[in-house]
Amino acid sequence: MYVKLTCPDVGCDEWDVFANVKIKDQVSGEDYELARYITPYWNDNSQLDRGFEFDVTDFKSLLTGEVELRYVLSVGMQEAMR
Repeated sequence: MYVKLTCPDVGCDEWDVFANVKIKDQVSGEDYELARYITPYWNDNSQLDRGFEFDVTDFKSLLTGEVELRYVLSVGMQEAMR
């Protein structure tokens, strides 16, 4: 799995942001974390051809058919107050 980040026109935030990607098991309803990362300080990852790369091979059985993915960002207090 690849996660490509690009900064908005106004620029990237100066704070590092914790993020993760989860998938829901359609049978059990349980969430599994596919990936986690921290954004680069005041930057995106456009210098990487494909962005961040994650091996999700262990989740192959959950990544077939229709799936529910959830992308969660933990934003610091200053960002939340903007």
